[in-house]
Amino acid sequence: MTSKTTTLTQQTGELERFPDYPPRDDMQNWLYLYETSVLTSLAIHFADEQNVTVASEVPVGPDLPVRDDARIPDLMMVRGGDRELMEEQRGYAIDRQGKAPDFVLEVASPTTGRVDYTDKRADYERFG
Repeated sequence: MTSKTTTLTQQTGELERFPDYPPRDDMQNWLYLYETSVLTSLAIHFADEQNVTVASEVPVGPDLPVRDDARIPDLMMVRGGDRELMEEQRGYAIDRQGKAPDFVLEVASPTTGRVDYTDKRADYERFG
C-alpha cells in the first residue's frame, strides 16, 4: 500500500470498533496467532525504530464499522500508527489512524489466488 495523508475523523474518546469476526479460541486471536517466526523476526528487525507495528490477521479498512469494506491481510507493517488504538478497535481503521499501513502481505494459495490477486489487490490500492 502506498501511504497518503489522511485527516483523522474521530476523536479517540468516542471509539467505535470493527464488528466481531467469527469467534476463535484464544490462541487463534490475532494478538497471539503469529507472534512467532516471521512477526517476531520483523519486530526484532524494527526494534530500533520507534512506533512501528507489525501484526497479522488484523482487519484493515478505510473506516469503521463497515465490515464489508475491511480486508484481513496475512501480515501488515505500519510506521507511526497507534497500536493501542488498533487493539482497542480490534482493527486498523485508516481514517482513525490517519494513514494506510505501509506494507500489507497476502499469501496466495491455489484456492484463494484469484481473490488475492484481483479483489484484495484492488481494495488495498483503494485504501491507499
